[in-house]
Amino acid sequence: MTMYFRMGDRGPPVIRMVLESKGWKELTDDDEENTCWNILWKCGRFKPSEYVSALPMQKLNHFPKSGMIARKDSLLRHLRKLKAVYGSVYNFFPVSFILPSEYTKFVHHYSEQESKCVWICKPADLSRGRKIFLMRDISELTYDSQFVIQKYLSNPHLIAGYKWDLRVYVLITSFHPLKIYVYDEGLVRFSTEKYDMDSLDNKFSHLTNSSINKLSPSLETEKEGIGAGCKWMFQRLKEYFKAQNIDDSKLWPRIENIINLTVLNLTTTVPRMDCCFELFGFDILVDDALKPWLIEVNSSPALALDGPIDVEVKTALINDITDLLDLSPLSVSHRKVVMKAPRPAVPSSAGTVSKRPPVPLSKTTSVRSSSPSAGNRMNRTDRTSSFGRAGRSSEVTSSITVAEKRSGRSLSTPPQSQSRVKEESRSKPPRQSTAATVPEATELSMNQLNIESETSAAVPCETKRAEQRPNKFRLIFPFNATTTRLSTHLDSLLLTEPTSRLIHESIRSIIGEIRTRELSLRRESELAETDTKETVDIDTLPEQDLQAADDI
Repeated sequence: MTMYFRMGDRGPPVIRMVLESKGWKELTDDDEENTCWNILWKCGRFKPSEYVSALPMQKLNHFPKSGMIARKDSLLRHLRKLKAVYGSVYNFFPVSFILPSEYTKFVHHYSEQESKCVWICKPADLSRGRKIFLMRDISELTYDSQFVIQKYLSNPHLIAGYKWDLRVYVLITSFHPLKIYVYDEGLVRFSTEKYDMDSLDNKFSHLTNSSINKLSPSLETEKEGIGAGCKWMFQRLKEYFKAQNIDDSKLWPRIENIINLTVLNLTTTVPRMDCCFELFGFDILVDDALKPWLIEVNSSPALALDGPIDVEVKTALINDITDLLDLSPLSVSHRKVVMKAPRPAVPSSAGTVSKRPPVPLSKTTSVRSSSPSAGNRMNRTDRTSSFGRAGRSSEVTSSITVAEKRSGRSLSTPPQSQSRVKEESRSKPPRQSTAATVPEATELSMNQLNIESETSAAVPCETKRAEQRPNKFRLIFPFNATTTRLSTHLDSLLLTEPTSRLIHESIRSIIGEIRTRELSLRRESELAETDTKETVDIDTLPEQDLQAADDI
């Protein structure tokens, strides 16, 4: 059975190319069943109504409220708050200030520095390296909108004299409970001119953005040590480290810690939804001590195909995303639900569901109760007042739905409505009438709902992979049995006791596990450095030292 997708106006062509090669078909506004898609992909954020109209078996490529870490100023506020609460484990981002609101604080810090440092200034809401500049003297500071100014990391690890950073792809398939995957392949992005602190105006020397360096005159020239172009794959970087006898075994786990620490606290903000996933692009800079630093997070990482490396990495990335989501074609029954039924209520916070007045069950996908108008559901910041009630309400809803399935009648509609449902069900095939009771926001599978999928009797779907290529996504959270238990406990607290201090304690316990892992990696790195410094070539030892060693 065919799978379908829809794309926004600025959707990346690679999405269409990969999905059509897997046998998917694109739906447009002109199609009669344009709401019967499996994936809806947009570069921008979705409207609340688009979340409302999606069922759990359909997937949108953004969670509501997850974009707060994608703006540079919001990310900075987010990380500074966490650092103030949880301490030095969050020492992975540079000293930064938001302008103009923190201009006075920046001037005070600037006046106290012993020597003039270099600062990098970035617009808070722009991407692709636009309007970024470096400065040493405060007299050079100019801005016409909200900016973030960061202390420039002047000691980056260089490869053949060129600056580089990492674009790490991160997939979130669920915030409740939290599941984070990292892609084991990614992009190493180079500057196209050698690193030079005496030429701060040279963007091709200091910025690694591909959109900047693809305009460089030296882009296609054979550069010493890195070759033509401005990108490598992770595999080539690892081969380079191995050839140079650089131990990178601690680098990658530390990057995973940064990702987990950055995303973890979003569980208290992002609503409880089953119809979403999120692809983030984490930009990581590595200094000369192989310490990773978080530079920024992208909620719609660039998927343009500018060369063979982009084609190889990004086509496999999209293919592995669709495989990991493990989507199934919508059955005829589900298609009728999608086409005709009113949608579930809009989640307004993590675990909160804003409900609507009761509707006959034959016309809806779940049981609902009344609530105030939905005017500002998605923008509401005070979630705690109705959180617990909504969590209990959703549990009752699931229980009612299961009871209805066992008894064969609706427990929430009046007798007149129930008789009408029975009359309608007599005129329809039983399978279709059963599909009308698909519950909202539950994780029950189609088999648990006793819904017979039309794919069972069909030929194998074209979307199955022709050859079994290993999926390069790897689960990094939860990363052990303790974090699995703590994450499950946190999710249950968010559902039942959203104002409880236990939530804070649960998050602190998870961060404690990450801190233990990070400290272990740091100690191992320090020991490795000490061993390297103390290692001596035996051929250079004096003869008396060799004799002493033999005596020992």
